Amino acid sequence: MEKENWLLEETLLHEKYQIKKVLGQGGFGITYLAYDQTLQQNVAIKEYFPVKIVRRLGNTLRKGQGEYELSATAMVYPQNGQEEKYLNGMQNFLEEAQVLFGKFDVEGLAAVKDYFEENGTAYIVMEYLSGPTLQEYEKEHKGKISEKQAEILLEPVINALAYIHSIGIVHCDISPDNLIFNKEGQLKLIDFGAAKNKKKEKEEQYCKGGYTAPEQYLEKEFVGPWSDVYSLCAVWYEMLTGIKVPPAVERLQKDRLKNMTMASEVSEQTNNILKKGLSLEIQKRYFSVLNLSSDIKSNMESKEEITKQYMKDTRFVWGTLWLQITTDINERNISQEKKWISRRKSFGAERIWSNLSCL
Repeated sequence: MEKENWLLEETLLHEKYQIKKVLGQGGFGITYLAYDQTLQQNVAIKEYFPVKIVRRLGNTLRKGQGEYELSATAMVYPQNGQEEKYLNGMQNFLEEAQVLFGKFDVEGLAAVKDYFEENGTAYIVMEYLSGPTLQEYEKEHKGKISEKQAEILLEPVINALAYIHSIGIVHCDISPDNLIFNKEGQLKLIDFGAAKNKKKEKEEQYCKGGYTAPEQYLEKEFVGPWSDVYSLCAVWYEMLTGIKVPPAVERLQKDRLKNMTMASEVSEQTNNILKKGLSLEIQKRYFSVLNLSSDIKSNMESKEEITKQYMKDTRFVWGTLWLQITTDINERNISQEKKWISRRKSFGAERIWSNLSCL
């Protein structure tokens, strides 16, 4: 992480949010721990900072008494020739904040408390989740979590995804480090920096190893709820086995994904669900997390009416694209195979990863 991009501690945003420290930095933004002086509580603040196309002018590192300290101005500027791209990205960032604003009643979703523009960029204020992340939780449990416990932990995440899909948003970056426990021990989904809105195409695509669906690499126009299904199942697979799913670009060349029935504690039903959810072909995958959930048969009876509405809205928003993808499967499979063979010959897996800025 590049410290010269970070806001200084004690920086005051929006006349009430005091920066305490950096929590993390990704390709599209920097997340800070801050203190809300009005409500007198900690919050998390995401700063729109697409690192490849912006700069924070005046940043220098100065050496103090044996330590390096950060000296920075707060203003963010797009690089020359990147102004339009930067402003479009910031508009998408704020529009998604508006959609998630005040959604404290959606289980599994880290709700947005506030959002604003300042310093030439934009900020989203969210509830602060102290953790641990699911990634840290997995390490504590030596990489293996029981089948029942995994279902319980993922249920609120499925609910959160069902909601965002129903309003036309795909997260596109589900991974153990983007799932954080709240103080009640419930997992919540964070970091919508890579999210795709159905109404707008996203120019940049951020890929994260084995959690990224194959269509996110080369067929961004076909990204939909089924893409988040793939990522969720990759997380679930890792929870049960302690093994990461191989990156999709590698699986497309030679699929080395291990069958989980080799582990006696994983049921055949769960193995089949994950096999379907991790299918490299979209038309063989679940349409949405709600289809997956019905196969899991998790305890969602109390939310039956909400679930039905989410599914109805999801079908309305994404149904046409799904039909487009799944029509003429044979013809599509042939053209798809030709495309991947051509891509592999001209690029190779390593070059595909490099071109797509994957982790």
